[in-house]
Amino acid sequence: MVDIIGCARNLEEALNLVATMPIEACGEHSLVLVGSMEILIREKGLRKNPGCSLMEAKDGIIHELFAGDITHPKSKEIKEALEELLQTSFGLLTTTAGTPIRIVKNLRMCEDFHTVMCGASLIMRREIVLRDNIRFHHFHDGMCSCGNLW
Repeated sequence: MVDIIGCARNLEEALNLVATMPIEACGEHSLVLVGSMEILIREKGLRKNPGCSLMEAKDGIIHELFAGDITHPKSKEIKEALEELLQTSFGLLTTTAGTPIRIVKNLRMCEDFHTVMCGASLIMRREIVLRDNIRFHHFHDGMCSCGNLW
């Protein structure tokens, strides 16, 4: 109920409802009210469910991916891809629209990331200049200067 009232932007009413809720706690329980009005019970070991995504891969297998999970067989590759996307996101956030995003990598860029950079240059309408340990890649309007022959 608190969540519904809070989502309706009636925060004062939601706070009043929480203040009048009959909550009993003993010394061994810690109740914390956080900004989103969720009550967490720390010492009982209850935790928020991790973010989860289901995704069908090209092999037709559906993979279940959890935030922070390092047990997936492709965890290393996933982490590397996320780090590369993080660099590009940082570039988008910290550069002026219309200026190129320049990235230098000490390793060779993988083929999947090359494809993502082509798409990012088209969708974001930004020029991306990336130097990996082999060559310069100049992404513009969905194409790369290497002719997408990566």
